[in-house]
This record gives sequence, C-alpha cells and structure tokens, in this order.
Amino acid sequence: MTVTTGRGAPPEPYQSPGALHVHSVFSDGTGEIDEIAAAAADAGLEWIGMTDHDTLEPRYRGFEGVRSGVHVVVGYEWTPRGGDHALMYGDDGALPAPLEPTIAPREALRIVCEGGGLAFVAHPDEQRHAFTGLPPFPWHDWSVTGFTGIELWNYMSEWVERLTPRNRIYHALVAGAGLQGPTARTLEWWDRLDRPLPGGGFAGGERLTVGVSGVDAHAHRVRFLGRTWTIFPYRQVFRTFVNVLLLEAPLPADAVAARAMILHAIAAGRLVFANRRLGEPLGASFSGLAADGTHVGIAGEAPVATDAPVELRVRTPLHAEIVLRRDGREVVRSRDRELAWAARAPGAYRVEMRRFGEPWLYTNPIVLREPAP
Repeated sequence: MTVTTGRGAPPEPYQSPGALHVHSVFSDGTGEIDEIAAAAADAGLEWIGMTDHDTLEPRYRGFEGVRSGVHVVVGYEWTPRGGDHALMYGDDGALPAPLEPTIAPREALRIVCEGGGLAFVAHPDEQRHAFTGLPPFPWHDWSVTGFTGIELWNYMSEWVERLTPRNRIYHALVAGAGLQGPTARTLEWWDRLDRPLPGGGFAGGERLTVGVSGVDAHAHRVRFLGRTWTIFPYRQVFRTFVNVLLLEAPLPADAVAARAMILHAIAAGRLVFANRRLGEPLGASFSGLAADGTHVGIAGEAPVATDAPVELRVRTPLHAEIVLRRDGREVVRSRDRELAWAARAPGAYRVEMRRFGEPWLYTNPIVLREPAP
C-alpha cells in the first residue's frame, strides 16, 4: 500500500472508532461474524479488523463488508509456534492466501508489506508471571525494520499478565482492572524506529512505524461452579481498547471503498488509541501550526528550526495528565484539557495521556525535520 505523509491528519478530522485483532469461530474465538459485528455496533464502533489464526476463511465465506452497520475488514493473525505473531491486513491482491507459519518472521513481514499489505508485530513483549500454563508469545527479533507497525497495547495479553491466583476472579469480572499500559521496552522500540533521519526516512525504514492497540477478542468460555461463563464477551471487550481513525470524511457505504479508507489511515498512522474504560477519546486532538502558517496533523511532517518553531497543540474533551514526548523523552506535561508548546528541535513528537493515574490515550507522532538546505 502506497502511503504519502504530507501534512498528516486533516485539521478537523472525522473520528472513526474501531477495533483491531478480533477472533471468531473460524479460529479460537466463540462468536459468529454477525454476532461479533452486532456487538461492535452496540459498543459504538464503526469498523473491526478480524484476525483469525492463519486463515482468511471469513473473507472466503463472504463475511467481509458491512454487517449490522459495522465495516468488517478481514485479515489474519500469522501464528508460528512459540511466538513472533503478526497481524496481516490487505485486499485480495495483498493477501492472496495466509503465509505458512514456517517462514522466517522477518521474511513474512517483508512479503506482506512489499505485496501492498499491512503487517503489525503483535503483542511483542508478552510475558507471563503467574499463569505459566498459558505460555506467552513474544516477538524475538527486535532488530527487524521496514514493517507497518506494532500492536503496542494488547488488551488480553496485559489482562493475562496481571492475573494471579488471588485476583483471577475479580479480573475475570471487571474488564480492564489494573491495566498499566504498553511496556517501557515496547515504547522504547517504537520511539527508536520512528526517530527521523537527516535527509528523510526513519531509523525503522522509509516511513513511520505505526502504533496501534488490539483487543485480542475471543470471548473464551470456561466452566466454573457448575456453569459456563464467557470471559469478556465481545460487547464488553469492544468497550475497552479502541483505535480512532482521523479521516477526511465518514466511511462510505461501499464496502470496498471503506476498507481502502480504513487500511490507508491505519498504514499512514493517522490514528490515536485509547482505553475507553477511562473515558471516551472522541474529541481529543494533537496538531501543529508550522512557521509558514500551514497545519500539520498526526503522522504528518513539517520543517522546524530555532527561528521557525512549530506550535504543537493538544486538546482533550476530558481532564487528563498530558505528556508531550520527543523521540520518547518527555518535553513538557500539563494537568488540564490543553497543552501548547513551541517546538524548535527536529524529532518525532507524540502524546500520552493519563486519567485517574492510569494510561488512557496515545497518539502517533508528528514529525519535525530540519529544513532542506
């Protein structure tokens, strides 16, 4: 997929909420596609990205398209044994069939991206502390570059990581209890990949490495106290992590056009992701005003210099602790609904927000570069 950077997200974007990393009965989830789409609609989502393990069967069966008013985009989760999982999205040309799980991970990412698809490293720093019977599936080769992005925050991965024998019942009943956000190691990797290079490009490749969240929804069913319980039904999980696309206009009714718009926005990094339990993120914004008076939005680029600063502006509909970071390092913070900062140094600037002491919202970067000579 060809992505142009330019000025990034539009000044007044249409904000389209959706969820990535969803499993159905076509792999190890328990929901039918129509049931899952209805749950997404009930949760206020406009689109979902299906990722059943190593299969595109939902596409082959005709489930891709608009269902219950929700745009269903079908990809797959590439799942080699022992880890190195990746979320793959694209149209029929980009994803003609799932790749064999025996391919080297670096090669799998290359094949999908060079074929015009999107490849996201999934739950890269997944760990297990108490429940070793549920093995982690981390990403092993952190030297890889040139892929679309990273699933920085995976709901089910962190939920399992926080489980202990004492708290498991409480955590099974309360969605999102005790979440601590993406790991420091994962964020450091992301910031390192997105470091702008002099003359163009990034440490991680020709374009931004995009950050997203994933719900990793399965609606697992377990037997307990003589009855069957669903651990986090789809409707409940869809009210946790959300990716908000920053679009020029609402999604069109045409399914093919809508899929292209969704995937293009994700590939470009024109999105923010958040934990809805702490407040709805719709209305939050991060943008810049360049020295020449032009707008620069999330995933956009602009020149910057000491005598030609870029005014970075953050707004949120809810009170939050706002932290502005440059190449991962904190620049300034505010405990209010707004933050403004005159950036005078090149770098990848992104925003983190916290509410009630917990991580709430993350943006993709605005990239500022030294002016061309």
